[in-house]
Amino acid sequence: MKIIKDALAGTLESSDVMIRIGPSSEPGIRLELESLVKQQFGAAI
Repeated sequence: MKIIKDALAGTLESSDVMIRIGPSSEPGIRLELESLVKQQFGAAI
């Protein structure tokens, strides 16, 4: 599958998750995680 444009799914309401996917010039998968509740849940996220 070739990703041709950015897309969003989910919500940040009540600390849920939002996923963003987009095309990249580099091979492979890069995952970044940002969380408003990181201090509360830490590694469990």
